[in-house]
Amino acid sequence: MNNQTDSVRSFGRVTPSLNSVHNKDIINQYNVIWRKYRRRVNSDTYKISLLENFPLIITLTFTVIFILFYACKKIEHEKILKITTGEITDTTTTTATANGGAPVTTRGVCWSSSQNPTIADAFITDGSGTGSFASSITGLTPNTTYYVKAYVTNSAGTGYGNEIIFKTYSMLNDSRDGQEYKTTEIGEQWWMAGNLNFYTSSGSWYYDNDSTTHSETYGRLYTWETAKNVCPDGWHLPTDSEWKELEIFLGMTQAQADNTGWRGTDQGVQLSIDGDSRFEALFAGYRFYTGAFYDLGTSAYFWNSTEASGDFAWCRFITAEEYTGVNRSGFLKESSFSVRCVQNEL
Repeated sequence: MNNQTDSVRSFGRVTPSLNSVHNKDIINQYNVIWRKYRRRVNSDTYKISLLENFPLIITLTFTVIFILFYACKKIEHEKILKITTGEITDTTTTTATANGGAPVTTRGVCWSSSQNPTIADAFITDGSGTGSFASSITGLTPNTTYYVKAYVTNSAGTGYGNEIIFKTYSMLNDSRDGQEYKTTEIGEQWWMAGNLNFYTSSGSWYYDNDSTTHSETYGRLYTWETAKNVCPDGWHLPTDSEWKELEIFLGMTQAQADNTGWRGTDQGVQLSIDGDSRFEALFAGYRFYTGAFYDLGTSAYFWNSTEASGDFAWCRFITAEEYTGVNRSGFLKESSFSVRCVQNEL
């Protein structure tokens, strides 16, 4: 119980003979707070609450004896400080805030694959004192759900922040060039959680032909013919049906998935970098067949391996702007889009 704000209140009933309390000095003398509630308990009954930690008998001016008991935790002179667990990113951000008491001797984060972790589980220490600090958690098991809390210790004991839940990715090593990609399980499929960045001698580009700026973040853009055969061993360019399976898992109906144009409700949001599907779509834009580049930072375009008709193949794109669904359209095969590979069925 927070000694400054928390309390346990016992309520009694009093039947007044007056419409208001005039002798408030008597009430205040015993630290009794009179509150005239908006809702009466009955036609002539009100509630009062007592904020003292001893039995008390008082006689109010309307000649009624009222007994209340109040229990409160023993006041400690040294208080455990407040600690807040922040958002999980590449590191865990935390804030320790002083609200009185002894200095912080230890602070850090603790984690476990079970709920409610403590420093009896895995933990790291990140200095002492109050203020914000960032803790890097390493040695985690791939594709595992973890629970993490910030903690702070002083002479009064150890306090914990709110619990944050996150799930680790698995990693795919492309043996052709040594690049690594995060992968994630969505439904019964395993998807790359980053854009492919494998070099080909033809049929692929960086946005604006700028490898320095765009290589690490956005990967390469591939023509459809190149994209069909560019995934690493054990993985492939998803079919139109495999994209539909993903979308249906995220909440589309079959009828919506089979439609063209903008479909669904919020599946585009779920697939985006800030969404909760773990697909982490990057708004890498695209290259038109004329060689012009468009939509970096606003839209993500992905090929699938299914031909639409003639010079067109099916693609998906989502946008950070007007629409929250996923667009399914046929697009010119000579245009260049991002590639997300899906794992072959085992």
